[in-house]
Amino acid sequence: MDSRLSTISSYVQSAEKSQNSNSLVLRQGQVMLGKITKLLPNQVATVQLGNHEVTAKLETALSIGKAYLFEVVSIDDIPQLKVVPTPVTESNLSDQIVALLSKLGYTDAKEMQSFLQDLMTQQTPYKLQDLSEALSIIKQYPSEQTKAVLTDMLKKQVPVTEETFQAVKATAADSIESQLTKVFQTLNQQTSLNHAEKQLLSELSILLNKNVSEIGQTSDQQQVNLSANHTNKLTNTTLLRSDSGEQVVGDSGKQIANQDNFLSDFNKQLPLSNKLIYQFQKALSLISSDHPDLSDQGLQQLGKLLNDKINFTKITAHLNSEVTTQLEAFVEDPTRQQFLKLAEPLEQLFQAQYRPSDQPERFHLLNQFTNVSKDLFSTRDLFLIKMKDYFKNSGLDYEYNIHNQITRDEGSSTQLKQLLLQVINSQSSSIREIESALNTFTGHQLSLVNEDASFIHISTQIPGMFGVNEDIGLEFYSKKDENEKLDPNYCRIAFYLELDQLGTTMIDMNVQNRFVQMTVYNHEDISKNLHVYKPTLKEGLDKLGYTLATVHYKPFPDDPSELSIRTEITKQAHQASRLDVRI
Repeated sequence: MDSRLSTISSYVQSAEKSQNSNSLVLRQGQVMLGKITKLLPNQVATVQLGNHEVTAKLETALSIGKAYLFEVVSIDDIPQLKVVPTPVTESNLSDQIVALLSKLGYTDAKEMQSFLQDLMTQQTPYKLQDLSEALSIIKQYPSEQTKAVLTDMLKKQVPVTEETFQAVKATAADSIESQLTKVFQTLNQQTSLNHAEKQLLSELSILLNKNVSEIGQTSDQQQVNLSANHTNKLTNTTLLRSDSGEQVVGDSGKQIANQDNFLSDFNKQLPLSNKLIYQFQKALSLISSDHPDLSDQGLQQLGKLLNDKINFTKITAHLNSEVTTQLEAFVEDPTRQQFLKLAEPLEQLFQAQYRPSDQPERFHLLNQFTNVSKDLFSTRDLFLIKMKDYFKNSGLDYEYNIHNQITRDEGSSTQLKQLLLQVINSQSSSIREIESALNTFTGHQLSLVNEDASFIHISTQIPGMFGVNEDIGLEFYSKKDENEKLDPNYCRIAFYLELDQLGTTMIDMNVQNRFVQMTVYNHEDISKNLHVYKPTLKEGLDKLGYTLATVHYKPFPDDPSELSIRTEITKQAHQASRLDVRI
């Protein structure tokens, strides 16, 4: 990936965050530099903490215009901050740093003073335990790179340990694609593999779309074997329906789904959340009830769900014009008579939806199939399949699932991270390459999500896309919706691509009230290409309930900061967070 692209997200995130942040998140144990900006009656003061102002109840004497070090000692209904008694001025900031270092056991640590001073002047909040660990790591690995990695970790509030430091450092040094390719090549060249290594090699061949060379076989012969194996796994997948209409996986001797049925079900998948799909299925189940009151309740619920324009648009994209007309009539008059005209196609559509527990295995099988028969899928579907397979089967949520005792269905493929750990525990001769890949993957996990109370930033890379030997980078920036997730109505999405034909490319999508403004950055003028594909892009967005507003080409600027939306931080933005605290 072009080195300039790696700097873009920080500028974009900073601009977006200044626009959208409206609350300050305090965490117990944090230390930060704050300044008293105003004294109010009844021992109340206004304190500037970074880009936020908080209203504080003073229980100790503080002076206006003075800066103090604050430590968060509790985060109850009214958070409590403890202040270091001596105010911080430019002349005694170094004395404060020396005192803090001494408190942490570093009496002669001149090389660490600049690191701590940078944290304070940048108003980066940190926990004393994390700071202590960071200083220990700086002592062990003294370099500017070490300081830069640790500063970034503290800003993102990543817990600081030797393991997390090595993981984040590895992510900055190399891509997931590169590290996993090294593991694949090492395993593929060995003459003898244990069971865990064979599993890992097989999964990497699928993820990276590479051929496995077996002893005594040519690469072409092996490709034939892989193709047959992939096809058998797909065509022997059994798709049964329970009495409730839910999909279940049965024994291979029962109803066998052929390739066409398998692909047909994939093409029926709706771009709706699992929650919405459940609500639709629940409404359809109530309608079929023998109890009139429950049936009427289901009709009303279904009418309400379909009355949402976005839901309606996404569903009708999978129905023919006749059923769409009947659906419009049902929304206007949600009666049983109107429903009966469209009941069968609507029920079939929702019965075809993958259950959440089925999705990891379904998309893993589809990804295997794309490596053999790419022509069956559009570029859009290829991207969706590979992205879904990676997110659901790579193990990005591996530790989360263990902590919450979430288990995968029996027979599901083993997650990539779990396989890496199993190979390490199996005394593999490839331990060096595996550990390096595992560090990079863990660093990717740690940097995946950065959020506060109102804003969320997701940064991810997907390896093995379309045979490209680079990770595809994705950045999502958004205010949180009512469920504290990405708000699809107001967000910003950036794609970082290294393409064979177009070279380094960045696609910047800004979504405001579901209107999409798209800017494509490239070294060459690709305006004509954008004009050709604009109608297809507009049609695709329409089916998802979005409206394409503009599509522009721009050349890459020399200064990456020019890629961001430069929004002046107004006084209102500074004061958006009015949080009551006790000092």
